[in-house]
Amino acid sequence: MEEEKNGISLADIFRTIFSQKWLALILAVAITLLCAVCIVYIYNPIKTNYSVSFKLDLPGGNSTAETYRYPDGTAFHYLSLVSPAMLKEIKADGGEQFAGIDVDGMVKKGDISISEEIVTASEIVDRTYTVSVKASYFSNKDVARDFIARIAEYPCKYLAGINIEYNSAIKLYEASEDYARQIEYLKTQLSFLEQKYGSLINEYGNEFVVENGKTLKTYLSEVKAYGESAEFVNMKAELKEGKYVKNEACLKSYKLELAQVEEDLTDAQSVLDAMTKGQPDAQASTEAIKAQAEKVAALNRKKLDLEVYTADGAAKVDTEGVFAARLKTVADKLGGFTDCLKNVTDKVYQNASSVFYVNSNVVNATGGMGTTTTVILSIVAGVIIAAIAAYIVGYSKNNKALAVAAAAGNAAETPADEVTEQSAAVPENEEKAEETSVKEETENK
Repeated sequence: MEEEKNGISLADIFRTIFSQKWLALILAVAITLLCAVCIVYIYNPIKTNYSVSFKLDLPGGNSTAETYRYPDGTAFHYLSLVSPAMLKEIKADGGEQFAGIDVDGMVKKGDISISEEIVTASEIVDRTYTVSVKASYFSNKDVARDFIARIAEYPCKYLAGINIEYNSAIKLYEASEDYARQIEYLKTQLSFLEQKYGSLINEYGNEFVVENGKTLKTYLSEVKAYGESAEFVNMKAELKEGKYVKNEACLKSYKLELAQVEEDLTDAQSVLDAMTKGQPDAQASTEAIKAQAEKVAALNRKKLDLEVYTADGAAKVDTEGVFAARLKTVADKLGGFTDCLKNVTDKVYQNASSVFYVNSNVVNATGGMGTTTTVILSIVAGVIIAAIAAYIVGYSKNNKALAVAAAAGNAAETPADEVTEQSAAVPENEEKAEETSVKEETENK
């Protein structure tokens, strides 16, 4: 009997798959895990970008200016934050944590970038910067966060460690061989301190707190108080009274200088006389006459000062360094004020410079697949592939079983056919024998 086949039903498919349920389960789990690993460690790093958006508030910064200038005069542009030199410096500062980051590769391949978004409202310019880097350069998100955050914070770090020379006048004092000039350099240093504190106060206000509740106004008051003290004010008077000169070479220099001053004074006086007498070749304004008169007066004062030391036997060479020690006391105190100014300036720049991150977790991951999508896709891929594999295996095994059953059935049918043929042959022989017997009886009759 022939059996008509009408195709494979959905029930047959599920039955075949279910026949290999353990294989399907093992494959589903293995493939799901494999897919998840491939997505997380291969696909996502290639397709994912880590980005950090931030705003900068720098001391003395003008929000309308394209380029910022640090207090030491160095120009800063936001594009410099992703320059090769800057990235290498940040990598070196990070030590082992950033050792595996290929900064050369990310620059050459264009896998790092920075953009600027400007929003202007009521003449206020708000700038937002965004640094974006391919995720494949980092071992994990935490390393990416630290690295990009250091890029954003670099201007503040530079300001905190800025190196400005505040003691140039003190250096000139130390190199000078003339007590009078040393006094002038010390006065210059005091004026510099007052001017610098004044600039900070103009920028941030009197009550700007530097540390431990101490304000800029307090620091300036301390410097001014010392500038008005007898120790500082009486330096020049004590020098003249004692007629100190630092050494013989200085005394010789004074004599040469006096000769030059006398010559300059004669010339200046002649010009002034001509201007005041109204000679035709010396017409001048009141301002010019006043300026010339001040020049003559200054030269006269200079001459009198030099004559104090150059008169025979008047000068006292300070071989024991008495007055040198006196000036060193003032220089040391001014040096302390200068070191304090350096510390105050660093603190002010540090307190006044800030970086604000747009996102609370600092870094933002874009591109690639999220955790939920990764899990769902991995499970779906695992189930589908496992089901297909289980069906193929089950179908193959079913076909083999049917083939074996068919072969066994054919072997069982062969002896039965022979018996049937033999059974059919017996009546036929008997019928022929009866016909022969009847025929013989008829012939005998």
